Amino acid sequence: MKKHFKLDKALYKTTQKQQEESTILRRFDAVDQYFYDTMILKLINENDRHIFINSKPKRKSEREKFSNFYAYKEHDYSDLNALLGAITIKEEEMKAKGYNLEGVKSFNRNVWLDFSRESNAIEGIIDDFSYDLLSFKVKLHEMIDTDPDKDKPFDKYEYYKKLMHQCEILKERNSKNNGIMIIEGKNKKHFLREETLRHFIAFKYAYKCAKYDRKMMGQAKEEEGDKSFEFVDLILNIHSLIFGRETLFRNIPIYVKSAEWAPPSEDVFLSQLELLSKWVTDGKQSGNLNPIEKAAITHAEFIRIHPFMDGNGRTGRILSNYILIRDEMPTVSIGYKKTKEYFNAIDKAVTTHNIDDLIDIYYEGVKSGAEKIMTNLEHIEKEQKPKKILEKERVN
Repeated sequence: MKKHFKLDKALYKTTQKQQEESTILRRFDAVDQYFYDTMILKLINENDRHIFINSKPKRKSEREKFSNFYAYKEHDYSDLNALLGAITIKEEEMKAKGYNLEGVKSFNRNVWLDFSRESNAIEGIIDDFSYDLLSFKVKLHEMIDTDPDKDKPFDKYEYYKKLMHQCEILKERNSKNNGIMIIEGKNKKHFLREETLRHFIAFKYAYKCAKYDRKMMGQAKEEEGDKSFEFVDLILNIHSLIFGRETLFRNIPIYVKSAEWAPPSEDVFLSQLELLSKWVTDGKQSGNLNPIEKAAITHAEFIRIHPFMDGNGRTGRILSNYILIRDEMPTVSIGYKKTKEYFNAIDKAVTTHNIDDLIDIYYEGVKSGAEKIMTNLEHIEKEQKPKKILEKERVN
């Protein structure tokens, strides 16, 4: 009993910071001392928060092999939260007054299209950025149906199969033009690559899944078991839709061009992807994070793992937006002109574990999207007469 008393007393006197550092050292006891001094302890000392993927490895051998962490400064989200709250209140008030908010839906579709074009452009797939959205929407709806079946309950796999079939139709119809869809604009013809259309379809799939998962979150119980396999399925389905065919995870080594780091080998990356999926879907591990932080960490860790031979960046950007949409936040479209800044932020996160820069990119993207939505609502309110006023004018 005396020994236990001394131990309890020692723990009581140890500061929280010292306890955290001791925990870090125990978890990385197989790592070189240089790594302690230059990486882990430095980040713990300089940053307010540090998040581990797989914070509790089952076996000692897994600690150094599979654990990864990200550190970042505490961020003030009060202004953004106030803006998002104001948008929610304004939308509810405008709906109650009878305003037609279809303009907001059109704005969102425009964001999705811009996101698809910009995301492809980051990978060197440059498409026509000058055509108007209305022409695109009309032409796309003439060719394929990307909406879920309204007469059936939403099923992720059934919706995926439907969209994959639409990709096949798209390929067949555009085969004569080498996979290019021609849009007759007001003043000229526009040429849209099939890659952009498939990216748009993959994003819509993720969007619908995020909305469905948001709806089910209130009904789900933690006792219902591990949901990480569903996230892995989501990853595979998004990647397959991007390429318009069933795809698989890589089974050979892969290297990232111009990066100072290499993804994990083919014999361990699946275990790391499973850990990430569990981290994303387990509320106890990641549920207390701001969605922006969670989206950025998920994106960095997914890119570090690089589970596919190609399309990792596009899939990762859609996945991070899935997290934002599920938590009712605006979509983030990282612009082609910010490619270097974006790549540098990822490299910094992977090589130094410091993810501040990538979180900043996502924060600015969410804030910019929220400001545009508010501007859009104010424009509708200014230019449109609500239903109640129109009905009153008809009576008079």
